[in-house]
Amino acid sequence: MGLSRDRTLILYVLIVGMWVCQITSRTLSKAYVSEKHDQWMVEYGRVYKSNAEKEMRLNIFKKNFELIESFNSFGNQSYKLAVNQFVDRTKDEYEAYAYGLMNPHDLELPLSTSFKYERVSEVPYRLDWRMEGAVTKVKNQFQCGKSSTYFFLSKHFEISLFFYLILFILFTIYLVKGMVPDRVLIITIYIYSKV
Repeated sequence: MGLSRDRTLILYVLIVGMWVCQITSRTLSKAYVSEKHDQWMVEYGRVYKSNAEKEMRLNIFKKNFELIESFNSFGNQSYKLAVNQFVDRTKDEYEAYAYGLMNPHDLELPLSTSFKYERVSEVPYRLDWRMEGAVTKVKNQFQCGKSSTYFFLSKHFEISLFFYLILFILFTIYLVKGMVPDRVLIITIYIYSKV
């Protein structure tokens, strides 16, 4: 009697376990996925050219959405997956886009613009952008490139410790007093490159 009761209990636990597995691994209903797809289309401004393309993208969306839902249902990761603007694309399409093999316009992503005067009807004949504050004053940038010169030299010539010391002293004098003219630096580089 005790053995059959144990068998019944084990059978009951197995049936409940299979039922729970079926519930947790159920496929999402077509209506639910379609509703989520419609919400996603509104959120990301996606419009398809035809109903056939929409149906194809819906099927891809469904596969990716089920993958996201099943991954998140396990809960054993420190992060969760979420729907983004690429969820209606296949893995190959996304990789082609990410690796630069596909023109970004082929993805038909909505282009958001920060330009707030799209529909201006009256435009003045002349406009001084400096007066509008859109253009900054010209800056003295004659010093640009000095640090990149040192980088270039260190990479393309095997600079000795002595030459590093000369460059360091020149650069330090320049930083402290601004006294090292470009010609001195160029002459120093020229002399060293001839050695």
